[in-house]
Formats: sequence, structure tokens, C-alpha cells
Amino acid sequence: AEAEAAESELSSTLFAHEHQHAFARPSHDTPPDDDDFMARVLGTSLEESAAAAHSPQEAGDDSVWVDEDDKDVKIDIKEHSRLKKLQKKKAEKTAISGVQLETKLRAQFQSLNPPADWAKPADAEESQNSLLTSSNSLVSSDDSAFSSARLDVTRLADANVAERSDSVVRSIGFHPNAQMLYTAGLDKTLRLYEVDGKVNAKMQSVFLPDLPISSAHIAPDGSEICMTGRRPFFYYYDLGSGTLARVNSVIGRSERSLEHMEMSADGKYMVVLAKDGNSVFISRKTKQRIFDLKLNGSVRSASFSPDGNYYVAAGGQGTMYCWDLRTRKCLKTVRDEGSLETCSLAASSSHLAAGSSSGVVNVYRDFFSSDDAIVPQKSFMHLTTKIDGTTFNHDGNMLAMFSSRKKDSLKLVHTGTMQVMSRWPTSNTPLSYVSAVAFSPHSGVLAVANDKGVVLSYRLNHYRAV
Repeated sequence: AEAEAAESELSSTLFAHEHQHAFARPSHDTPPDDDDFMARVLGTSLEESAAAAHSPQEAGDDSVWVDEDDKDVKIDIKEHSRLKKLQKKKAEKTAISGVQLETKLRAQFQSLNPPADWAKPADAEESQNSLLTSSNSLVSSDDSAFSSARLDVTRLADANVAERSDSVVRSIGFHPNAQMLYTAGLDKTLRLYEVDGKVNAKMQSVFLPDLPISSAHIAPDGSEICMTGRRPFFYYYDLGSGTLARVNSVIGRSERSLEHMEMSADGKYMVVLAKDGNSVFISRKTKQRIFDLKLNGSVRSASFSPDGNYYVAAGGQGTMYCWDLRTRKCLKTVRDEGSLETCSLAASSSHLAAGSSSGVVNVYRDFFSSDDAIVPQKSFMHLTTKIDGTTFNHDGNMLAMFSSRKKDSLKLVHTGTMQVMSRWPTSNTPLSYVSAVAFSPHSGVLAVANDKGVVLSYRLNHYRAV
């Protein structure tokens, strides 16, 4: 009797050891559903799998760890709905071992997720030879020249689709990180949007109770947005702290309107186009007046060089004045060819664009650096009403010019060939009366605001970065 009892106890022990995985029950700490299912399919608990992960690796096996019990596990893949797809042929056996299951799962994963080309190991000698025998640039660039006839544009969701403006949008711009766009207009509201091309969620709106906004510019470091209008005071909004502050006046000046304002590319100066041909320079940090620069007649437009060293302004007589801000001396005066009134100026590292009241845009090359007689490299007469805005993209390869006096009056110019983009915008592009234009920091997105309070958004596919 004792022998029979010992034999029965030994049989029970062996039976429990051989089937412990199959009859394992999840504890209260075991995750439900998926983890429990995989634990029962693979024949091991999560705790045992974690312990097995630290077991020594078998020689010649590429796996980080090997579960010795896998070869003893038998699984019928036909009985599990999630594993049926591993049976490639009807005649194939459905009862397989744990090792065979692992092989099938790996093959299934690799078929769905093939390795990327950049992740494949390269032949060092071949890579070096191809590098040394090539005359191409060692650094790739998104700023390569492109044909003006092959501009590839894709329309995105409107930049302010989450909340449109209640009036014409007068100013738009991108944060330096390209993830935020701001709009400002005569409805006295500054709006911030998170730009993703699909949802463009509104981040915040700031109401200025006594200032219809005519000009708004973001600091190059993205710290604040300065706003002016037809009032003797102006506001600035600190993006870091979310606070709005008002500067009651420009000390030393009796201006009734600060409607036209520009900001230098280095963020050092704000300049207000004042009366009697004066350009009033204000320190962006202290918000205090520093000095004035004056031209003959009235001043209507101004721009800074990309490095912030030069300042050019023009007015009602069609003459452009250029100053060196380091010495505050006027370097040259240039007659804007064929212009009675220069209404818009924009500068890039190699060009200066001047838009006139007659709709002509003259583009000058090396305006700041050349000591020779300066004449337009090209004159564009595609617009027939007063030019209200001109702006270059980040690399100076593209110039946008528009007029808000006539519907759909927007043109893009390729400065490399000095040709107007012929394929966009088209007659079906819903521009309406354009009021502001802005390129994203890397020119991947073009934003166009209009009189309806809408900011259209277009992807310029030539530029990979936004």
C-alpha cells in the first residue's frame, strides 16, 4: 500500500511538472486579455519569461536569450484565431513546437516590416570609393534651385480653421520653430495656432480692447510678439509668461499713429514709420526710442537686410535711402526706376524687391553691397494695382508679391531664373483679396491671409522641412 501511494504521488508530481504551463492560471497581477492569451499560447508566464531573459545564451544562437522549454511546447495554431494566418498551406501541419512558432512569427514580422535601406550595413570600401570619386556636395541641401514651371503645391487645411478672424487679417507669421502661426487684424485679437496641416488647433487668443492691429511681428528668438495700429501706443505679448503689456507712448515723439512697423532680422530694433519722413528706431528689449533716421518727403515702406546691418526706406517720391546702422550714415540714394511711390520693400541676402503704386515690382541684385550704378535686374508688371506687400522666403529663391486692391492678385517669382511661377496660383485658387503673406521658417508652408478672415495654407513640396 505504501509503495502504491509513493508511486501515485510520483506520477502526480511528474504530471504536474509536464503540464504546469498548460494549466497555469493568471494571478491578480497578470495583465488581462492579450498578455494572458500570449502567456497561455507560448506556454510560460510573464515572470518566467523575464527570468529566462537573463539565462546564458547558447553558443551559435543569434537570439539574446533562448527558452529551453520552447522545444517541448506543442501548439495547434488552428485552434487559435490569431495564429491561423501562420498556416501557409492547407496541407501543412498545424501542430507545431514552440521553436517552429517563433520561426513563423519572425518571418511574419519581417514580411510586414522589411528592413530600411539606411539600416543595412554598407561596404566601407565601396562607400569610401563612391565618396572620393564624386564631385557632388558633401552636405545635402533642400535649398537647391528648382524650375519655375514645376512648382509643386498641395493645399492643406486652413491655418485658422479652428477659429477664423472676424475681420480682415492684417498680419500673419510663423514662430521660429515652425510649429506655431499667429494672426492679427482689425478685430483687435491676436490668435495663436498649432500648425500641423490637418487640425491646426487654436492654442490661444488675446484680445486688445483698444487697438485694431495693423502690424504684428514676432521676435526672431520667438519670445514675444509686438503689435501696433493707428494709435499712439503699442502692445507686446510675452509668449513665455503669457502676459500682455502696453507701452503708452514713444517718448520724445508725438505720433498719433504707429500703423506701419517693421522689426530687424536680428531682433535688435523695432522701427515705426512716422510723419515727416522719419523712421523712429525703438529698442525691442527696453521698448524705448533710440534714434531717428530721416529721408526727404514722406516714408511709406522700409526693410532691413537679413544680417540687420543695413536699413532701406522709401516714400512718396520713389527714392530709396540706404543706411548703415553700425555708423547710422546714409550710404546711398537710389531712384526706384519707373516708380512715383514705393509702397513695399523686402530684402534677401542677394536681392531687394521694391513694389510701387502702379503695380510694378523692381528686383535689384546686390543692392546693399554694390558700389556701382544700381538698376533693376528685372521688372515685373504682372499686377496692375498698388503693391501692398512683398516678401522673400528663407533662402531668397522665391519672392511673393501681392495687391489687396484686386481679387486674386498674388504672384510668386523664382529669383534664380527671374520668372513668375506660371502654374500657381491658378484661376481656381480661392485667394480672394489677399491681405498678408508669410513663408514658414524653412519655406515648407506658404500662408495667405485674405479679407474674409481666412488664412489659406499651402505645402510647397520642393522644401522637405517646414
